[in-house]
Amino acid sequence: MEKDPVKMEMEVHMKQQKSLHDHFYFYYPNKSKLIMNALVSGLSIVEDQVQVNRGTLDFLISHMPIKS
Repeated sequence: MEKDPVKMEMEVHMKQQKSLHDHFYFYYPNKSKLIMNALVSGLSIVEDQVQVNRGTLDFLISHMPIKS
């Protein structure tokens, strides 16, 4: 009997995903709040730092759809 190589690869991938989830939960228990605060801070810059606002918007666009 041989294991299906695709199934073995999926098992390894699932173990890595669980390991990453545990890692981020341990180091960033309030990750969603941290991300929201960082995005609000990045968008609230009023001075002539257009690059920060543009970088924040690029990040938002790459991770979620923005309609308006």
